[in-house]
Amino acid sequence: MKTPLFNVLLSCYNGGEFLQPQIDSVLNQKNVRVSLFIRDDGSSDNLTRDVLQGYKTEPRVTIDWGDNIGITRSFYQLLRNAEEADFYAFCDQDDIWFEDKLARAASGMGENPSGPLLHCTGKIYTDPDLKPIGASTLCSKPVTLSNAVVENVATGCTSAFNPQLRELALKTTSLNGVYMHDWWFACWPAHSAPSFLTRCLPSTTGSTAETR
Repeated sequence: MKTPLFNVLLSCYNGGEFLQPQIDSVLNQKNVRVSLFIRDDGSSDNLTRDVLQGYKTEPRVTIDWGDNIGITRSFYQLLRNAEEADFYAFCDQDDIWFEDKLARAASGMGENPSGPLLHCTGKIYTDPDLKPIGASTLCSKPVTLSNAVVENVATGCTSAFNPQLRELALKTTSLNGVYMHDWWFACWPAHSAPSFLTRCLPSTTGSTAETR
């Protein structure tokens, strides 16, 4: 069995303080192959550029220096430009991933090899020294379109998905009125194939903070 390839999509903006540990945690994933596609959404701080420049010779990292178009459009541009892969994953700039995050996602989605698949987890919240201070909870209601449109059931920093869902989501012709990429993205599998929204335990990914 081949080792699955993940294309990880990271949009950053003035996140230089947090970027290096996050990028390293992505590149250090176990039992998967990783290609990391980073789009800088017009950062104005020198630190972000300096951190990203440190990865310019890393063959697994591709960096796009873009204009400021906002988080939703930035992630969708990454989604459109990404190369073919076995799976894809959204990535925030200020988290740290457990080393088996993507392997667990691949295992979960591999149990359902057809149809659009979205895999999401909970998060561990920590202080700046990475001391755990709490954890998120997963949505307790069945994942249906009627629930997904009023509640974000799949946080982007925990989300992984297959090529079928990518193709489905790219049918979006306009992002006007789309508040967040992950919320909108989760509505697609909830609408097209509710049974294919895969959940797992909250402890599979670590987050330094949900927002900073």
